[in-house]
Amino acid sequence: VDGGALDTSDVREARVRSAYMDWCKEYGNEVDESRFGTFETNFLAMEDYANDNGREMVLNKYADCTEEEYRALTEEKAPVAEAPKEEPAAPAPPKEEPAAPTVAEMQAEAKKEEPAAPA
Repeated sequence: VDGGALDTSDVREARVRSAYMDWCKEYGNEVDESRFGTFETNFLAMEDYANDNGREMVLNKYADCTEEEYRALTEEKAPVAEAPKEEPAAPAPPKEEPAAPTVAEMQAEAKKEEPAAPA
């Protein structure tokens, strides 16, 4: 021990890797190294957000998705509706719950909630 700064990157990677393996098991996914980097980025961003906002971090089935993958999986494709011929249009179906916020949306929300620096 030389009294220098501790390198916590190995500890952090081991912690995130363990969380990834637990997440894979929980959601029935195979451990896939090509997905780990995205999971790690999302996990650390969610962890920061949770810590900064005093909230519990909860991972969902999209934790290894890029923002583009997440949007493609969660945004409904609008069906092409045909105009009714003689019958009145049926009432619109109830709206579904909105999808969970993306990491970028949560970070933007957290920044809006930060108090302004004193002048």
